[in-house]
Amino acid sequence: MARDLGVVLRIAQRINRLRHTQELVREILDAIFEVIPADRGAIVLGRGAKGFSSVYGKHRDHQNYPVHVSRTVVRHAMP
Repeated sequence: MARDLGVVLRIAQRINRLRHTQELVREILDAIFEVIPADRGAIVLGRGAKGFSSVYGKHRDHQNYPVHVSRTVVRHAMP
């Protein structure tokens, strides 16, 4: 738990320094990969009641591979 709280603190410190959305979501996703053993991830922002846009997606080991986001999964995850 202490390690997870340390990651949250580092995210907060990084957020305070960043000024652009792309930099912010990249830092957040990198920090999440430090504690969650996922192969890929994406930061998804809602746009209106039904829309969304994938701001940043990343594979843990393959930086240049695109990350596809399922609209069905996002609809289930977003209220």
